[in-house]
Amino acid sequence: MSILDNIYNFYQNLENYADPRAKDFPLLGSVWPTIGLLAVYMYFVQNVGPKWMKNRKAFELKTVILVYDAIQVILNFLAAMLGAYSFIALYNTFNIRCAMPSLSDDSMRGYIELRLSYFYFLLKIVDLMDTVFFVLRKNFRLITFLHVYHHAVMVFISYFYCKYYPGGHSAMIGLVNLWIHVMMYGYYFVAALKPEVRNSLWWKKYITLFQMGQFVFLICFMSLPFFEENCNYSKTILVFNIIQSVVMLILFSNFYIRSYILRKKPKTT
Repeated sequence: MSILDNIYNFYQNLENYADPRAKDFPLLGSVWPTIGLLAVYMYFVQNVGPKWMKNRKAFELKTVILVYDAIQVILNFLAAMLGAYSFIALYNTFNIRCAMPSLSDDSMRGYIELRLSYFYFLLKIVDLMDTVFFVLRKNFRLITFLHVYHHAVMVFISYFYCKYYPGGHSAMIGLVNLWIHVMMYGYYFVAALKPEVRNSLWWKKYITLFQMGQFVFLICFMSLPFFEENCNYSKTILVFNIIQSVVMLILFSNFYIRSYILRKKPKTT
């Protein structure tokens, strides 16, 4: 009870730092709906879903997945273009070493940054459907630790980012990630449209390389404010972003090595 009480008090104190503009956005008023959503997601894709599909025929879902992938490409592209616009046009002098968020709706940049951050958060929730489709199609081998961890943690991180510190330096994470998702869902769309050419799509492995590259870039980019003497950007957020990027780089590197390097080596006795 003492531990639960401390957790509750910590959460209540944390609420004092929330951006007051975000409190009326659906799912941002309290963290519990997001936690509940992720709990249901984890339980379904790792327990209930595989058990339910065990003795059932896999769903085809080709049309559903084609529509889903096409929508993802369009939405991620639009968000990426708007994000690029906010960086280029709305920052009078964009300082790559210390980009502070505009925590006010009185400025156009603050207005756009908050709503783009919220849209990005919603996109991360929609991304959870990837795993649901794996379950329904009985592609259980694709439900790896990397896949589930990446999807779940991105929802959680984007929630706190949107609610507490939208825009500024950390917005680069979302901008880079959106472009990666445009390429990724573009590949998924082509692979679903023409399954017979899936293995011949030469750019498949390069998507993983781009994903790894984004984490290297973000580690460097998130380190820049530490070299800016008068930068007031939250060092806690920067350190967390760097640690998370390092973790993801390790996980994706391990996936790339196992999938595209070790798999090519001939088996020996």
